[in-house]
Parts: sequence; C-alpha cells; structure tokens
Amino acid sequence: MENLMQKYYWTQDKHALKALTDINDKIMKDDDLDPRRTDVDLYKSIKYTNGNKDVEITVDNEDFRDINPGYVGDLNSYRKKRNYGIDFRGPKIKFDYLNSDKDEYGELLGMRDRGDDKTIHWVQNVAYDKRKEWGLTFGNYYPFRESDFFGYQPRTGYQNLTNTLYFGAQAKQVEIIKKEYEYDYTRDNENYNALFLNPSTTDESRIYKVYEDNEIIRRPKKIIYEKYRSQRFNMGNDRIDIPLRESFVGYNLAFENRDYSSLPVPEFRNGRKVEDLNSKTGYKVARDASGDTIKQNPSMKNFFTLDTRLFTTIFLTILPRIIINTM
Repeated sequence: MENLMQKYYWTQDKHALKALTDINDKIMKDDDLDPRRTDVDLYKSIKYTNGNKDVEITVDNEDFRDINPGYVGDLNSYRKKRNYGIDFRGPKIKFDYLNSDKDEYGELLGMRDRGDDKTIHWVQNVAYDKRKEWGLTFGNYYPFRESDFFGYQPRTGYQNLTNTLYFGAQAKQVEIIKKEYEYDYTRDNENYNALFLNPSTTDESRIYKVYEDNEIIRRPKKIIYEKYRSQRFNMGNDRIDIPLRESFVGYNLAFENRDYSSLPVPEFRNGRKVEDLNSKTGYKVARDASGDTIKQNPSMKNFFTLDTRLFTTIFLTILPRIIINTM
C-alpha cells in the first residue's frame, strides 16, 4: 500500500514575497478593502504512507503562514510540523519523531477598533506551542491470540476476552514549550490598570475593549517549559464484543514514569510566572545568592491513565411518505 498527498502554494522568490508584502500593506491601508475577504496565505503539505504487512513508513510535513493574521477565521498565523514514523509490524517495533510549532488566534467578545472602524479582529491566545518528541514502542504483543486456520472457528467467551488482549512498552523523550495569553480589560489586571491610570490614555480606551490596546494589557495565562523522559507500560484489549449488533468496547491501561531534566525554577509575581521574552523558558527564572539559576529535577512515578472506547453501529430506516391531494 502506498499513498502520497501533496499540497503546495508557497514561494521563496524574494520578488514574489515583496509583492505579497505590498499587497498586504495595501489591504491594511485601503479602507475600501476588507481584510477578511483579501486573505493571503502560504501553505505546503506533504503526506506519504508506504507499507505492507511487515513494515510501514509515514511522513506528514506541513508549513503554513498567514501574511495578515488576526481577522475572523485566521486560527493560526503560522504552523510547522515534521512527523516521521517507521512501524515494523512483524517484531512490533515502532519509531516515531514529531517536531511541531504553531500559534493560535481566537475571538474576544466586545472588542472594537479605535474610532469608527468596525472591523472585527481575533486576538492571539497562544503565542507559541512547540512540541518535540521521539519515541520507541515495543508491542503491542498479543500473548493469548488464537488464529483461525482452515476456515472460521467460532469464538468462545474466553477467547473473546483473551484473543485481543495485549501489552507493550514505550520510551519517549519529550520537550514542550508553550505560552498562552489572556486579555482582562478590568482593573484587576495590573497591565490594564497601568493603562487606565496613564494620563495620556483616551476615554475610549477606558470605556471599551480597544483592539489597539490588546498587546499592552494582555498578560501570560500559562507558560510551560518541560523536558522529560517517559517510560510507559501499556496493557489493554482492542476489542471485546458486547451483545449489540456490530458493537464492541476497548480499553488501554497505562502506567508511566517521567523523569524531568534540569528545569529552571520560575519566579512568581501575584501567583503567576513572570514573562521573559528573552528567555528560552518564556519566564523569568529564580536565582540563588550567587546569581546562578536554580534548577530542579522532579520525577513522577506511577502516572496512571485509563482510556476507554465504544464502537457501535446505528441503523436507520427511512420510509417515504407520499401525500396526494385531490380537489
């Protein structure tokens, strides 16, 4: 089985990029052009799958950039993903690699432009969401599976439970870097309070949620910086038939240990991490008396998760009804 999908509308030509920039500038300056109807995007995607009963190779790459983000419908201004996988189905060994990065925009109710402009904007809720991981999986192995030979053999109740019972192990190296923003146009937000008390601030900014003020008053809601090694043991059942037509349930029980590596301790203010745009962590780090960064190596043991799923089929019967009126 081989499957290749490719989508491409991208340019690296400097003259073309300059032309796109000029178009974007015209969109922003010309009042007669609605930026919601004149969006300029760059996008390319490659998806490839090639496999058989012994081995499967997958590639899933994506690049996306929005030239003029922030308007209705622009969920991201950029997305980047590199995903590769090799699955050896015979010995049940799987290697996968993921490197992704994106931001995210969303609606903020009641926001308006300064003056009479009624353009509706979306604000950046996620500044960046980076995830890098590679993993090696052994399994899933079915120790009690009985295969049919020379025709179909009915399953006993015991075989129904044991034939799809599996267990396996997984090791991963994970790095997560993420920052989320919130927009609080109340005096409880120290950034908005400073704007409110500034004598040069207009009454419009004090009364309304003005779009041009959002970068001034926004504050970090969540800043995440994590690097850890994960060891995970899985056991579960792919399919347990239930007394409903074409229906079954499944579950996966996982025990996980995480060992975090040298995480810088954040500095807090009013219960929140202090943002630092020049730090890789995204937050201001705490330091000891000698000025060295304080780090910690936490460990989480026996992290337990249980996933369940139900598959069923719904049959609908539609009977046509014809009404004839005669007069």
